This record gives sequence, C-alpha cells and structure tokens, in this order.
Amino acid sequence: MLFDKEQFFKGLTEKNEPSVTDKLRKAVVGIAGCGGLGSNVAGALARVGVKKLIIVDPDEVVLSNLNRQFFFIDDIGKFKVDALCDNLKRINPFVEIEKKWLKINKDNLFELFKEADVIVEAFDEAVEKSMIIDSFLEKDEFKEKYLVCASGVAGVESSNTIQTKKFADRVFISGDFCSQSCEKGVMANRVLIAAAHQANMVVRIIAGELDP
Repeated sequence: MLFDKEQFFKGLTEKNEPSVTDKLRKAVVGIAGCGGLGSNVAGALARVGVKKLIIVDPDEVVLSNLNRQFFFIDDIGKFKVDALCDNLKRINPFVEIEKKWLKINKDNLFELFKEADVIVEAFDEAVEKSMIIDSFLEKDEFKEKYLVCASGVAGVESSNTIQTKKFADRVFISGDFCSQSCEKGVMANRVLIAAAHQANMVVRIIAGELDP
C-alpha cells in the first residue's frame, strides 16, 4: 500500500468541502441491489469518501451486465457482491464494505440495513421497488433513515428528463418516472445518469442539504 489511511483520505477528498467530508466519513449507506444502479451508486460513494457501504444482492455477474454495470469481463460468474467489493476496493481500499448474498424482502429489509443512515433502492422489478417503499413507509423502525429510489432509466431520451424528486417524508426518487426497460431497452447512457442522481441525493442527505 502506497498510502496510509489518513494520507489516502486527504488526497481522495481534497476537492471536497471539509465539513461535508467529515460527515461522509461517519456515514453508512445501504445498497439494495448491485446491478446498473446499485453498482454505480456504490462506485460514486466510494469515491466521495463514505465510511461504509452495505451491499446486498443474490445474483452472479453475467455478460449482459457489462453494458451498464460496474463490472468487468473477468467478473463474469462471480457473485455481484464479491465482484463489486473487489472493484470498489480498487478505488478506495479503506472503504468499509459489508456484503450479503441474499434476496431482500420485507421481512429482512430492516435487519440487513439497520446500521445504514441512507438506503439506496436499486432493484430492476417494479414489485420489488414497491415492496421496499411500502415497508419503509409503514414500519416505525425506518423513521430515522432515508430512502433513495429510482424509477425510469430506460431508452435514449434526453438526459434532462431524469430528475430527483421528493416522493414522501424521507423518500426521494430519481429517474424520468415513465420509461420501462422492457419497452425501450436499458443501457449505460441513462442508467449512469440516474445512478449519479441517486448518489448525489445520498450525499445531500448526509451533508444536511436537503431540498425544501
């Protein structure tokens, strides 16, 4: 290792506003799903200096994932959480990562992410997105946490159609809110824009700069 931990973070975050860096270095973020959205959100958060990421996904990397997800050809066949952990450590060797090879459901959601300050919803299926939002809003256990979701990242429409909006108390959604991947295809061009929106919202929450 060329740098010790403090040297590394000093260099990594030298472009950050110091008060924001201090908050990021204490923050824990949960990533529910390590596909196109989740893997790229995790990459962005590792770069800004988040203390810890909890990554949860049951799937393995396949060839079609490479068109939009933060994986490489030699990751094919690995569990996504293992491959993502290795790739994140190549960016930031000091980020703490807790990885879980599990399918998330309403019964294990809180236990998986109980340490997280913010949870990122990064599922592919609408039914899973609804499950995490409903569980988050219904259960008192989540009342001190925030949820950042995505809806509508498909196609080749203008990037300006992707926005981040407040959906409910402590819940934000990024996307165009209409496109379906089954209808318009899904590629890196818009997935990465939406993932960046989600990552930016996470940083805004941690920094205490929420939109009114």
